[in-house]
This record gives sequence, structure tokens and C-alpha cells, in this order.
Amino acid sequence: MSPEFSALQEAVAGRFSVIRELGRGGMGVVFLARDVALERLVAIKLLPPMLATEPTARARFLREARTVAGLTHPHIVPIHLVEERDGLVFFVMGFVDGETLGDRVRRAGPLAPGEAMQMIQEVAWALAHAHRGGVVHRDVKPDNILLDRETGRAMVTDFGIARALTTDTPGDGSVAGTPQYVSPEVARGADGDARSDLYSLGVTAWVAAAGRLPFEGSSAAALLLAHVHSLPPSIATAAPRLPLRFAQAVDRCLLKAPDERWPSADAFAAEVDAARSRIARVPAPVRAFLREWDAVGGEVATAATASLVALTESVGLHLYDLIGFTGNSLDSSILKWVFALIAVLTAGLAKARILQLVAPARAMLRNGYGHDRLAAAQAIELAQRDEERTGTAARAPRREAWLLLAGTAAGTVGAFALAFSDLSGWLNVLGCTGAVLLPTLTLRGLWRLGTRSGETPWDRLLRGPVGRAVFRLAGARLDAPAATSALEGPEPTAIALGQAARSLYAGLPAAARIALPDVPALIAALERDAMALRASADDPGRSERFIATVSALETLRLDLLRLQAHAVPSTELTEQIERVREFGAEVDRRLAAEREVRGLLEAREPTPA
Repeated sequence: MSPEFSALQEAVAGRFSVIRELGRGGMGVVFLARDVALERLVAIKLLPPMLATEPTARARFLREARTVAGLTHPHIVPIHLVEERDGLVFFVMGFVDGETLGDRVRRAGPLAPGEAMQMIQEVAWALAHAHRGGVVHRDVKPDNILLDRETGRAMVTDFGIARALTTDTPGDGSVAGTPQYVSPEVARGADGDARSDLYSLGVTAWVAAAGRLPFEGSSAAALLLAHVHSLPPSIATAAPRLPLRFAQAVDRCLLKAPDERWPSADAFAAEVDAARSRIARVPAPVRAFLREWDAVGGEVATAATASLVALTESVGLHLYDLIGFTGNSLDSSILKWVFALIAVLTAGLAKARILQLVAPARAMLRNGYGHDRLAAAQAIELAQRDEERTGTAARAPRREAWLLLAGTAAGTVGAFALAFSDLSGWLNVLGCTGAVLLPTLTLRGLWRLGTRSGETPWDRLLRGPVGRAVFRLAGARLDAPAATSALEGPEPTAIALGQAARSLYAGLPAAARIALPDVPALIAALERDAMALRASADDPGRSERFIATVSALETLRLDLLRLQAHAVPSTELTEQIERVREFGAEVDRRLAAEREVRGLLEAREPTPA
């Protein structure tokens, strides 16, 4: 039991029961307690005794704390009571069952991009509310952001306390805030404003998304100098998975001149919201299947490549036998059958792994999502991959991979030489193994390097005959799910419209479906194009095409509704579908041309030294 614990319990006896100490720092000691009257847990923060005995500091602390107590916001830890009693100065605030952002990053590393963006937006909302009330935090940092354990909600604490615990004359060498997160103007001794909080929030975003600070220093003085004089790198270099728009928003927070930063926390929160809104949501069953498909893809590609390599080598040995090749101690006929056996086994492994996808595909079908939903979902995933890529981050691994491929190719030549040598049977077997494994690694690397965009050949197989075959097997003896109102769900509008149109098409009489056989393919193409255009909706030209593509989907849905109600002749519907088809083909051509131009630009871009 610490002296502070005893003193505080005596001061609040009958009103609060102090349970234990939660933590302590320069701002005071925090205790967990129970509110006797309201039967709830609270946190009590006790001002450091050395400051409580100073009349000026005590009065200022009480004034600031009472001002902050007037703030009411879902992302601000509420202050219930501010009081001084028996020489102690303390305030009672809401207890958040969780951990600080700093503890979370130290325990488990940086947050996922989506979590980091949500947390930063919630803190920006809290700061905006405080700034409108005339309250500046002045010590925004991960240890002052609490993450609720149950909901994950971010809640800001210690508003105004940093200012309350500093003197009125920063020129004496004191700085309000923490050196790692302080803004340049505050580091120079100025009294920071709302824009200083935004700078500190930008540094906090670095810790949340990258797991480290933009500036490192061996002392507080070195850190302050870095904030004043050094230009920080873009957060995209440390966290390349972040959407580019969010990274640019954080970079603007860290500009040296306050006037060049976001004009308000509201403006910054709106920009973060815009960056988050461009991350379209994929329905949970579809996302689960795509993850499983990606996981299986690497194994299938490796097994299939090994099978192809082994089969090629077996055929090669057979040809050598025909021309009278001899010379190794292990008879070539044995090697030939060894390679053939490896080819059969690895091909069987690839087939077995693909068949294991039937179960998650069946789960998708039970939830009303068929194979035709995957094209739009993949478009969302690919758009996010493109958004997360940076030129430097994409080129550096490519150079390393080419070096690895060169070494692998050299090892393959050595393995073949060893397989056909006359040294010993064991070395022949070792050479055979290497002759399969090393070319497999080489071809797998070329598979990855041959894809300039985020899309891989395995992604294309999902939309092709392999994916369709998996879903045909999964749909065997499975009743079709009841149609639901897709437009009421949380999905992007384009996908919801596509799902609604598919449900309407499925409900048409068989004769109508036979007369309009390509409607499902047209819906899938429009969905895919809409989601590809949605990722760059800031571009006026692409924004117009996105709106037009969604309108085409809407037109198709309404026409199918009219056809079900017998309110439109089938001939008129056929003509309208033909116009929609022509529009979709034009969008496809434009997108293909843009991808080709982007690929050419990437190919011509010089590699940095």
C-alpha cells in the first residue's frame, strides 16, 4: 500500500472505495475505485503532491480540470468530479476497461491499417469537439488514448492537464507535452493551439500504423531539435499497406508551419473518413472464401509447378534413353520413374487442395453468394492492393527476387549435373530432389514477377473454369437460398445492386432466362467495372464513369423488376440490355487501356540507385 493510496482512501472514505493503483507518471497517480453511491467503477487521478502544495499550480489544475469536465463526447473519457480535500487534489473520471494505445503497440505491434485509421478518426473527432469548446489537449500521445477492450473504441484522456501542470512562462525551459510528440512551435517555447494537437496526432498515427516514431533521438533535446528542423519521411515508407490518401493526410499533419497543416481536427477527420470510405467492404462469407483461396493458391501453384518440372524431367530422361544416354551409377530408367512418381504425387496434392475449397464455397452458397459474386469482390481486393502499393516498396522486393532467381537458376544447373553424375547413387537421388525443387522455386518466382498489377494468375483462375468447377461441386444437392433485400445490407451500392439484379433474374420464368442468357455475365462485368472505378473516384473522369456504371446496374435492376411485373415487353428489355452491354464494353476498353498505360509507365520507370 503506497502512501498516496492511504491518503486518498482516507480523503474519499464513504464516497469511493479505492481498489488498487492502475499506474503513475509525471501527471500523477491513477487508482481504480468503486463509486459507493452509484455502484460503478471509476478511475481517480491524484495530482502529484509536489504540485499540489504549490498554490499557483493547484489553482490552475483545478481550473483546467473543471473546464475539461464540461466536455461530453463518446471518445473522451468523462470527468465526473474535480475536488481538493485534505491537501490532495484529484479528479474522478470514467473507468475504461482496456489498455492504452501505447501498451497495445508495445504488446502486439502496430495496428492493422483499418484499425489504425478508425482509431485516428475517433481521436480526431474527440479533439474537434474539445477545440470547439476552447480546450486544447497539448499532450496527444498513445499513452493518453485508451482502447476499450470490448468495443475497441478509442477514448482520449488527460485533456488540458499538460497545460495545467506547466508554468505560464514556457521560456523557463519547460515544454508542455512529451518530447516525442511535441509540435515544432511548442518545442520553440510557444503556447500551442489546436493545430499543435494535430501535429501530435500525426506522430501518434505513426506509432499506431508503423509501430515507431518518425524521429528518434537519444535525449529530449535531440528530439525537440528534430521536430523543429528535420523533415519527417512519409508514413507510407514505414507502413506501405496504408491507403495513399490516409498517408497523405497524416503527412500534412506533420508539416512544420501550423498554417500548412489541416485547418481543424474536423477537416482532418473528414479526410480520414473519405480515405476509409474508399475501402469497400466485402461480405464476410466472400472474404473468408477469398482468404482460403489465396492460402491454397500458394500450395497449389508450388505442387503443380513441381509436378510439371518432374514430368518434364521424366520425359527428358526417356528421350535420353532413346538416344542411348548412359553414364550415371543410378540407372536412368530408375530416375525416369522417380520423376514420374513425383509428378503424379504432386499433381494429386494440387488436386486435393483445390477440392478442399469445396467446403468454404458451399458455405458461400448457403449465404446466398455464388461464383458470380467473386469478380466484384476481387475488384475490391485488387483496388486496395493498388492503393497500398508505392513505387519504391514495389521495386525493392523485385530486385531482391531477381537476385534470388539468378542464384536458384545456378543451383538448378548444379542439381542436374549431380543427378546425372556417376559419383554415387545417393548423390544422384540428392540431385534429383534438387532438380525438382530448384526449378519449382524459380518458376514460382517468375510467376510472381510476371504480374505487374496486383492481380495474379491464381486470381484469374478463380473467375475461370477452375473456380466455376469448384462452385458446381459445392452446389450439388444444395437448395438455393431465399432471396433477400440486398440493398438493405452494408455492402457497396454497386455490389448490392448486382445481387438484387441476380435475385430478380433467378426469379424469372425459365423462358425469360433462356431469352436473356447473358444477363448474369453482364451484371458481373458491371459490378467489376464499378468497383474498379470506385477506387479512384477522386478523378473527375473516372468518377463520372463510376456513376454511369452504377446507373447502368440500376437500370438493369429496374428493367428486371418491370419484367417480373409484366410491365415491359421482352423486346424492349432486350434493346435496353444491348445498350447497357455496349456501355459496359466501352468501360472495359477504357480500364484495359489505363492498365496497359500504367504497366508501360512502371516498366519504363528507372530503378533508384
